Amino acid sequence: NEQLLPPETHLRIAVLTCGRLVGTHPFETSADSLNGATIVAVQREESVLVDLPADFRLAATDAVFVCGSSDAISSLQSAYSMLPVRNRH
Repeated sequence: NEQLLPPETHLRIAVLTCGRLVGTHPFETSADSLNGATIVAVQREESVLVDLPADFRLAATDAVFVCGSSDAISSLQSAYSMLPVRNRH
């Protein structure tokens, strides 16, 4: 199901803590499409993961890469108590 974005849409990528998504699969939660924001990858320790097994669950120490408009990302952060991740190294 392909969707086209209007040219005035400005997408950004944010790296966020998992907040209340800890214990869930990031690609199977309703948050992955909340207001247009999409979780596209997970950082676990030094690895960035995009191909996740069905039994994968977010841990409190993971970070998620979220793609969307600034408003969509802000809405996701508010809904799930997610915070921007600063330098993880």
